[in-house]
Amino acid sequence: MSQVYILKTKDKSPEGLKLAGEKISKVFSEFFAKDDKVALKVHFGERGSQTSLSPVLTKAIYDNLKDKIKSAVLVD
Repeated sequence: MSQVYILKTKDKSPEGLKLAGEKISKVFSEFFAKDDKVALKVHFGERGSQTSLSPVLTKAIYDNLKDKIKSAVLVD
């Protein structure tokens, strides 16, 4: 069975979301080797939705992973 990771954050400010992205990136980076190519599947949701993914959070995750692996791309 797959593991599911949930990161709850009360601070929705850009700084809080960046910190949350850095925290979750530490978990993700343990899964990949330096020569891996990774596609990050994201769904940004719809405007006004409570489940939309913040671009600040997405960027923080991407920025932290891209330095630890061969390449990373975002796909929807």
